[in-house]
Amino acid sequence: MKQNGRRRRSPRPASPRQATSGSAHSHHTQTLQKALYPVIHGRWDYLKSPSEEKERIQRVAREKGRLEFRGKQLLIFPDYSADLARRRAAFSEVKATLRKQEGVRYGLLYPARLRVSVDGETKVFDTPKSVKDFIDFRFGKDE
Repeated sequence: MKQNGRRRRSPRPASPRQATSGSAHSHHTQTLQKALYPVIHGRWDYLKSPSEEKERIQRVAREKGRLEFRGKQLLIFPDYSADLARRRAAFSEVKATLRKQEGVRYGLLYPARLRVSVDGETKVFDTPKSVKDFIDFRFGKDE
């Protein structure tokens, strides 16, 4: 598009640092844009602590519910701590055993509990040992 012999550029989107008075964006959208700006534009250099930014983004995501950025839906999945990942992984062996049993349904619940359903009966276990004891009792010990 030309105007007065010069080519006009399309307007750049406002930086989250700039004030947007009178904007149609809600406060949540502005907060989200400010929180996500370094993530999307790779500008971690001016942040004091990426973990604080990550926590702020996750908090905004929880408060807002459905998130959009520039018309696109964003999905944010929090990381598990190393301890929680270890506790969840501890159920791997008993899940493999349950997989071999017919008519058994199971699922890993947050933070680290295993729900097992057999013949319409559902139990929730906090430790892999308690699941193993249940399997041994219900199906007999593996030979």
